[in-house]
Amino acid sequence: MTSPEAWRARQFQRGDESAIAELARRVYPTTVPGEYVRAWQWKYQASPKGFSCWVAEADGRLVGHYASMILSATLQGQKLLISQVADAFVDPDWRGRGIFVFLGRELLADLATRGVHISYGVPNQAAMPGHNRLSWVTIKRIPRYLVLLDQKRAFQQYAGGTLKRVALRLGSLASTRRAAKSDQRSLVPLSDGLRALETISRMNVLTTDFSIERTADYLYWRYSRSPLRRYRALVSEQHGAVSAVLVVGMTPTGTGQVVEFVVRPDRRADGSRLLQDALSLLSTEGGHSAEAVASTRFTGEALSSSGFLRVSKLPLIAHANDGGGRAMVSRMKRNRYMVFSLGDTDLA
Repeated sequence: MTSPEAWRARQFQRGDESAIAELARRVYPTTVPGEYVRAWQWKYQASPKGFSCWVAEADGRLVGHYASMILSATLQGQKLLISQVADAFVDPDWRGRGIFVFLGRELLADLATRGVHISYGVPNQAAMPGHNRLSWVTIKRIPRYLVLLDQKRAFQQYAGGTLKRVALRLGSLASTRRAAKSDQRSLVPLSDGLRALETISRMNVLTTDFSIERTADYLYWRYSRSPLRRYRALVSEQHGAVSAVLVVGMTPTGTGQVVEFVVRPDRRADGSRLLQDALSLLSTEGGHSAEAVASTRFTGEALSSSGFLRVSKLPLIAHANDGGGRAMVSRMKRNRYMVFSLGDTDLA
């Protein structure tokens, strides 16, 4: 489809990957194009349920990008396809021409024709105006938590308001970490941990209003195939039954991430102990801090009791791609027990 100006919008074509990476580098100067290509191919082309991607081109190069991967979810017991918009950006030299909104409109319409009624995202502040013009709505704001594992290295990494707030708890956070002793029995091969995560997530769906389905193919794609990060799994068992599962990763800059944290409702103490094991593991592997999000009250309480401090909130937004999607988005806004993990918000 041709736009009214000197740029053209179209769907992704094989071979666009390198041009997308170069566009990302112009938008985010620290981008390493080769790494970005590998991450993009994993995130979208390898997605088990497929993806949609629209680009804008002008002057022989790409100047806009809007992409989303398709996922399975459960909404009040109803299974449905949704999508996560994770990468939407425009070349700085081509902003203000409606490219962001045009690409978003085309992509969301494409998803509707494929039976994807709802899209969601956790955008940065710069992208919010464009999403607002596309009629995205805020579902909730998910608390983000942070704990320090190495004060000196964390001071070097963080600056500004976040560090000032965390500094108020430095003493208690450091003592929490020293008190934590890792139970190495909880560390299991990632494949075993993901199988346990699938099992316990299936049990928790019965008490959940909304969640991304933790199927075997989703978990394998999300955590085993990630080209940029190594994930570890910790599992707690009681009498041969899984009571809690936790998956952690480490960013290149040394921030540990609790990307999955699932606990049986009747074994909450096991989840708190497993979280302490994870912090000890991340500290041993050189992490200076760890982050997590809490979409439920229990998760927030478990993080706080383990020394995490709430430092910000992430905006969870949703878009109704068709008439059926509008009713579903309304239901999402009313739901109290929505399960979102850091793995649902940060595909890195």
